[in-house]
Amino acid sequence: MLDEATKLSRLLPKKEADYFAKDRRIETVADLLAFWPRRYKTYESDLGRFRIGQYVTVVATVKSATSRPQPRAPRRKMLKVVLTDGRQELDVTFFSAWTPEKELRPGVRAIFAGEIGMYNQRWQLTHPGYSVLDDDDSGERKALIPFYRKVGRLSPWTVAEAVRTVLDVIDVAPEVVPEDVLDARDLLGRNTEIVGVQSTEAPSYALSFAAGKVVNTNSSNTQADGMATRNPDADALAIILKGASRIVQVTDAEIGAAIRAYWTDTHNLAEGAGAAPLAAALQEKDRLAGKRVGLILSGGNIDFDLFRRWVGADVSAASGKRAVA
Repeated sequence: MLDEATKLSRLLPKKEADYFAKDRRIETVADLLAFWPRRYKTYESDLGRFRIGQYVTVVATVKSATSRPQPRAPRRKMLKVVLTDGRQELDVTFFSAWTPEKELRPGVRAIFAGEIGMYNQRWQLTHPGYSVLDDDDSGERKALIPFYRKVGRLSPWTVAEAVRTVLDVIDVAPEVVPEDVLDARDLLGRNTEIVGVQSTEAPSYALSFAAGKVVNTNSSNTQADGMATRNPDADALAIILKGASRIVQVTDAEIGAAIRAYWTDTHNLAEGAGAAPLAAALQEKDRLAGKRVGLILSGGNIDFDLFRRWVGADVSAASGKRAVA
């Protein structure tokens, strides 16, 4: 039986399992599932600010690719690739050019990883690796790309593939509303409502709740990546159907307003999914007037660039003002 206590050495190639164990002390399925991405990126190109010596993972478009003989080994070719996000550029050089030359043509988008350096006053990516993004890719990879912290010599996409491998072969009971919470409420005779929240751009659980059965969707395009689900889990849905009274759907704009409210009113940084309960409460403020409401702020793992694009401009404008009336 495969469960959270299963050793990764049973599921992954030995080399990968060894890197996880030695570099991050990740030895079991539970350890790996607790190794959260440090951030997510969209499928769109994006080059951030760099520091020399920084290990980075970026999504970018190939602007140009030029091959030439290596100076010290003329029979071998090297490939110089210029990456862009439309504003900034980053140079990448491959000293073994055969495969990159076939794959990294102008216009191709890919995930690149390596260490930032400077050469001839231009940013460059040293010891590079890459994984091409297919425009025909479907599913969650196209919408959101998880970027993990470095694990030994494993590339970030190898770490992501390891997580996907584990999730495909084990049956982990999800934590939605723990059954003991529901039991305690019912035992005390409370009439407390438990309200679920979903994004309008990823409504699979809301649709499933309304239908009383699993309803899958084809996309999950919300910026609140913690709610970007397309395929509800049947066990999770059963718990939700048992304990929740309804599910409120909120827009990305409403979530952005809730993130601003947390930041300007309480100085707490909330990620999209963490701010969703407040977004729902603000949407239902007339319905909730005079009632005692409890909100869960479940996380603050928001990428700074996303925060700045999503809510940053309005945060500056609202400085010194309360965001919630």
